[in-house]
Amino acid sequence: MRLKKYVKIGMCLALTTTLLLTSCSQNIQQANVGQSTKPLVNQTENPVATGSQTTSPISAEDDSLLFASLREKYGATTVDYADSLIYLERDEEIEIALGFNPYENSDSEWSDYFVIYQDSNLQYPVQNCLFDFDATTKQLHIKPPVLGYVEMMAPYGSDIDISDLSGSYLYDDITEDNWGNFEQLYLVQKCDLTTGEPIEKPLINIIKIQSELNEAPVVKYSSNEKGEVLISWNPVEGAKEYLLFTVTKMDTGYDSYAKVFGRTSETSWTAPSLGSDDGRAFIMNDMFRNFITSDDDLLGGMDDMNGDFYDVMQEYVGVIAITNQGASPISDLYSVKQYSQLLPNEWADHVNAADTDNTYRESIDNLPAEAAITMCDGSISPRVIDYDFDNAVLEGEGEYTRLLINGYASGTQLYNEYMVAIDNPETVETDLQKLKERQEALKNKAGSIDRGVDIIDEDPSTEPSQSVEPTQSVPETNSDINITANSALSEYIATKMLTSATVIDISMFTESQNKSIVVDAVMEAKYQNPLVMGIKEMGYDEGNRILYITYDGSVEETQAKRQEVLAKAKEVVGQIITTGMSDLEKEFAINEYLCNLAQYDNAALENAEANDFKQVDDEYEDSFTPYGVIVNGLGVCASYAGAFKVLADEAGLDSIVVTGYLNGNLPHAWNRVNIEGEWLTVDVTNNDNDVIQNALLNVSDQGISGVLTEDDEFVISDKVSTYTCSSDKDEYYHYQSKYFEKEQITEKLIQELQENGQTVLRTDYTINDEDFYAIAQAVAQSLQMNIQGYYWLGVINLSK
Repeated sequence: MRLKKYVKIGMCLALTTTLLLTSCSQNIQQANVGQSTKPLVNQTENPVATGSQTTSPISAEDDSLLFASLREKYGATTVDYADSLIYLERDEEIEIALGFNPYENSDSEWSDYFVIYQDSNLQYPVQNCLFDFDATTKQLHIKPPVLGYVEMMAPYGSDIDISDLSGSYLYDDITEDNWGNFEQLYLVQKCDLTTGEPIEKPLINIIKIQSELNEAPVVKYSSNEKGEVLISWNPVEGAKEYLLFTVTKMDTGYDSYAKVFGRTSETSWTAPSLGSDDGRAFIMNDMFRNFITSDDDLLGGMDDMNGDFYDVMQEYVGVIAITNQGASPISDLYSVKQYSQLLPNEWADHVNAADTDNTYRESIDNLPAEAAITMCDGSISPRVIDYDFDNAVLEGEGEYTRLLINGYASGTQLYNEYMVAIDNPETVETDLQKLKERQEALKNKAGSIDRGVDIIDEDPSTEPSQSVEPTQSVPETNSDINITANSALSEYIATKMLTSATVIDISMFTESQNKSIVVDAVMEAKYQNPLVMGIKEMGYDEGNRILYITYDGSVEETQAKRQEVLAKAKEVVGQIITTGMSDLEKEFAINEYLCNLAQYDNAALENAEANDFKQVDDEYEDSFTPYGVIVNGLGVCASYAGAFKVLADEAGLDSIVVTGYLNGNLPHAWNRVNIEGEWLTVDVTNNDNDVIQNALLNVSDQGISGVLTEDDEFVISDKVSTYTCSSDKDEYYHYQSKYFEKEQITEKLIQELQENGQTVLRTDYTINDEDFYAIAQAVAQSLQMNIQGYYWLGVINLSK
């Protein structure tokens, strides 16, 4: 009995979703000479039970109409995909029957007829393939290169030893030609196979490279609670060990060799930090450092030596599973340049100059609120300081009493040691509690759930997975739900998800042969349409191009909650949006409403943490959907972002949900809104702060660069770069005339404190503790009174 793998995918409720795809093992048959729209290689279709499993309420006729309307809406594709896949062994050549002799055209090259690409975007051709045409049999043979791509090697001088390993996945094994360690390649047919004439649209044939282990690791790139690199992956069946590697991508594509930097039998790896003899970390994640001159160095007067080096050559990191018999395909590759944005590297000495050079403080309430660190991409990230209250020490007596306490930049191992003068030891406990409350009030809020991944082998003649729900009657798609999408496939999937369909056949979309396109479309459909609630798991049958989905709760419960959210959204928008409002005013009104309405659900986040961020108990599910904030007034960042999107849609605003990281290491979700062509950032979760309000309302991309870091999961990949904002003119404090340059803000703070006893104004995003203390001290001296206050990202809150 042949087995087919169906992959269950854990959906992250707040940030990321990993979509795994698998396919059947099939034999290659003789290439077919014929129409240009036919695949180069015929494949035997795999039996899979469909029909009665399809739970979409849309009839086949309606489905065809929907497909046609979406194709018209988004336009025709520029390429076509073959209906089936080509399966090759590592060293196997491609055979294609041609009805013409390409050598008879002396002006042509093989690239005029066929090109094999490394990547799904068709940017990087496979180099050094041998094209051999037999004029007698009219058979074209395409042989793999001598060196395949991304083959493993241990760099010279490395501590990693792989000399005991053998196999064609290694760089030093050049006894046979092979395609390398990619899971798939892309053969583009540009001609009619019979005549050799150019065809209207290139035809893409996806080549599946058969490895000794069929399943590639699915990798998550993150950092742990200390800010250390944490690379983790699912266990691969049959794997003995795993190699972690980096590979260089030049302007011609990925290199033939990959540099192994880690070897483990575990399913995770953490980068060590470099420290001093006393155990203090002073450099973190240095192997992922992606700069020569940091922004902090530039502030210190250093010349920018980065040049164009990192634009020309980029490193990518990945994982490969190995066994005694060989290896798996490599995992998806992740850009070190992108990864470096999330990873702390070192203390930003120049930004923190006053704090670093003088760690003495006259009182506990004068301890700094935040510090700046340099990230591995060279940027500066402001971090709230986490004080080590449990290990604070009092020493000395009388006027020489001192408090010794360490302050860590939040989410890192980087810290400073502070010495504080103590006038009255009896008040130390009370003063430390006030300091703790101050620091907690300044912290931002994020959080995510990752429910993990299970792989189940099933007989393809039966249902694909026991997790697939039996056929259910589900309601028609709500006509009043706005669907946000950038492609026909994405909108089609979102439309089906909104009917709670458990089986979605996407085979009519020829581009669904490309699994990267499917992943992009699924992620966008999920994130940009937050009323698609309750998704628990998803799997993709790549061979038959069918998505399988399971949901939390019944279809009726999900639909009832969806209708409740829609009804509440209509009611709210009717109350807070008035005729004549500009789009900017609508955005402000929605942000204000949600800040006033919602409370952050710390219990839900704690429950997720208790479950190792794999799941949450049923009672907390709503706090990760728009239902939590809009109906219950309680949720985490995903609920805030989803609620904003639902209200923005109802108000007629063009908006998206954005996913990424807060302060480099906290999985997070927020929004962007299109106002006059600028995609303004609005993070309602953290605008809802009693101390520093609306600090992330329409700040430019440059202003938020050290705080919010986008990933590329929330929309299809080729659209990510279109959602940008270069202007601060609509930033909340600028718009409210509450922004002042650093040289001017002291006078305004004095004026407002005199009039109101409290003030919240904004100045330069980059002010540090030294700037803040100088401003606050000048205000206090001018008013001849004691004041207290906070600051973050240039927003200053002072009160008597």
